[in-house]
Amino acid sequence: MSHTVTITIEDEAYQRLQQRFGDEKIDRVIQRFLRRYTVSEAELDASYAAMAADEEHEAEALEWIETLPNEALEDEGEDWSRLRPG
Repeated sequence: MSHTVTITIEDEAYQRLQQRFGDEKIDRVIQRFLRRYTVSEAELDASYAAMAADEEHEAEALEWIETLPNEALEDEGEDWSRLRPG
């Protein structure tokens, strides 16, 4: 079930939302933003536990975390080695 809510925001803020997301997506952006204020700690804990139990997803996330920074630094064409540990 959904409800209609009317909110008032400044013109400049609305224009930025339109430019970035388009009219049709603004409601989804606002819902996503507000979600963190409406989810209980138990629901959040259960969601994190479910994500952690998904071994395939966790393996992909670990691979992304470990490889992406090095790949990004190497693609810039500059010497970023001074930023790498070790």
